[in-house]
Amino acid sequence: MAHVILFTDRSPMTWTFQDTKSVTPLYSPSPGAYKIASVLRELGLKVLVVNNCLSITLRGIKEIIDANRKDLLWVGVSTTFLSTRVDKELLYQYRDQWKSSSDRLISVENIAKISHSKQALTDVIWNNDSINEIASYVKQYNAPVLIGGAWVNILKEYANDNCFLIDGTAEEYVVKFTLDKLKNNTILPPVTVDNGNYDNVGFKNSRILYNHTDLITPETWLPIEVARGCAFNCAYCNYNRKSHFDAYKNPEILRDELIRNYETFGVTKFIIVDDLYNDSKEKVRVLYDKVWSKLPFKPEWSSYMRLDNIYGDRESAEIINASGAKLGSFGIETLNDRAGKNVGKGLGKARILETLQYLHETWKSDTLVHAFFLSGLPLEPRQSIEETIDWLKDTNLIDSYNFIPLWIQPDENKHIHPLDQISSNNNKYGINWIEKNNWINAEGVTLKEADALAVKAMGNQHNFVVSFGSYADLRTAGFTHSDLVHRKTDLNFKNKLININDTINKKVIDRLNQVFDIQD
Repeated sequence: MAHVILFTDRSPMTWTFQDTKSVTPLYSPSPGAYKIASVLRELGLKVLVVNNCLSITLRGIKEIIDANRKDLLWVGVSTTFLSTRVDKELLYQYRDQWKSSSDRLISVENIAKISHSKQALTDVIWNNDSINEIASYVKQYNAPVLIGGAWVNILKEYANDNCFLIDGTAEEYVVKFTLDKLKNNTILPPVTVDNGNYDNVGFKNSRILYNHTDLITPETWLPIEVARGCAFNCAYCNYNRKSHFDAYKNPEILRDELIRNYETFGVTKFIIVDDLYNDSKEKVRVLYDKVWSKLPFKPEWSSYMRLDNIYGDRESAEIINASGAKLGSFGIETLNDRAGKNVGKGLGKARILETLQYLHETWKSDTLVHAFFLSGLPLEPRQSIEETIDWLKDTNLIDSYNFIPLWIQPDENKHIHPLDQISSNNNKYGINWIEKNNWINAEGVTLKEADALAVKAMGNQHNFVVSFGSYADLRTAGFTHSDLVHRKTDLNFKNKLININDTINKKVIDRLNQVFDIQD
């Protein structure tokens, strides 16, 4: 019987290869819920984390809750998976099926389709009605629902009286909340908690403690945290720890965490969920010397990286490769010098290409290069974006990329999500809102045009990997690193990719059926 149940998921992956396009559910665990589970497991409590929860109907949710009602203290829902890029008609169909179906599971193919297009920021897959259904049901067991994650503020206004909303890092608060519930068995009025201070949660000596109820197998790519905070301050980023350099975990703690995962589950592959892996010369070297090179197995991992830090520290590329990196995701954003400098990406086209060439020669096929690009940056004209798209068609310096329109928000959305610098000072950056869901930049590019350009770019055959996380999911689905390296010359690769849906869907269904059978 679990003391706490945490429901979590990840938005499906959209990929294209040549003339084939699909949307696929993701299998790798979402780290936030497992970190919350870890701090409670350290207290000796039993925590059941339910991944891929979007595939479970309300009936299935109730069944899981009922099976754990004896010792249940509270139920958690992570909003990070609540994709805002959804199809309205399919979304309404999903919600009807979720609420009324007599089955325990919903077709994962339908969930993938929901997230295939765009919708307003304030409409999400599990909305207020969905979570209030869960909150009302668990109230009979004197158990509240705690809501956290990226989109928690969307639900703030409409949460019922059995919901607690946590805005910010939750480790410290959930420990206090849970211990108070154990001691006093009381339910306090709904509150919003802002745990903005990372240092108070003892992060540098913390671990993510996975256990057998998490259904980890040797093929799983496990999320791990190495560091928190980002040393940079890009104008389009609304992360609340920009310009903060919090260093990294105690290397001995991190090494022991990795070894524990290997000895317990046979896991040797990891998704490093840091905001930036190579943010300092020291960090890259210390982690190699004291962690990666001291493991009893050969690690593989993927993560975010920064290209200008490679430019300024060429040797770090060799160290990163030797550490086990199989893919690095770089936020290049633009090849336009003026537009890049304006938003905090000042490396410039010439040095970007020079550094990419260096990585191509140094990493060869051992570590893939993935890049993020933005269309519609304040000072970038349409022609410049088109030139980047044309370059991407033929370059061999980038293995895959993700191209999306600049995502900014009007001032009235600041209660939903923190505003980035461009959103807060759109006039200063030369961007003006011309209608509710459309803006125009200083070079005459509108959001609708930027979106169309991004769609055009994503039609390129490179784009079957859209992030460092999706690389891990493709590997989990059965692709080898060599498969992904040789995709263009492998005549069978397209057929393998088409079959990914069946592979991952089966994995999701099998895992969820095991969740219903867990009796801990």
